[in-house]
Amino acid sequence: MKVVYGKFSTIYSICGVKEKLSDSAILHLLAPSVFNPTPERLLSRAEKYQADDKIKAYAYADNGEYKGIIVFKIKEQTAEILDIAVKPEYQGQGIGSMLIDYIFSKFAVSKITAETDDDTINFYKKYGFIIADTKVAFDTKRYVRL
Repeated sequence: MKVVYGKFSTIYSICGVKEKLSDSAILHLLAPSVFNPTPERLLSRAEKYQADDKIKAYAYADNGEYKGIIVFKIKEQTAEILDIAVKPEYQGQGIGSMLIDYIFSKFAVSKITAETDDDTINFYKKYGFIIADTKVAFDTKRYVRL
């Protein structure tokens, strides 16, 4: 997919990376969305995701460099975001939003849910998520996009 912004153009793609989740580049990309992302924890999570047929993983790549990732599970018409991360140097450029938009455009979902902590709540609010349940479990809150 080629996207043109004014005088500048960039070539980017959103591609399936589930089979590559245990590759070091993908694990590095996934790390910011994992609490205490030790190599063992990251690899364990990647292997768990790869073993579950219902889980999907997509990455945003720009000129061959992975810059963002989203991992989610679809049940009925709801996608549950399990992990979403954008490399810190590329945050604020709309990559996370493009990954969420990809779910809506490619899958038959009408709602997306996510559990997050307060560090990323502004991203979700900016995208249109609302607090669906104020109950706190494991220091996370549940947010839903309606």
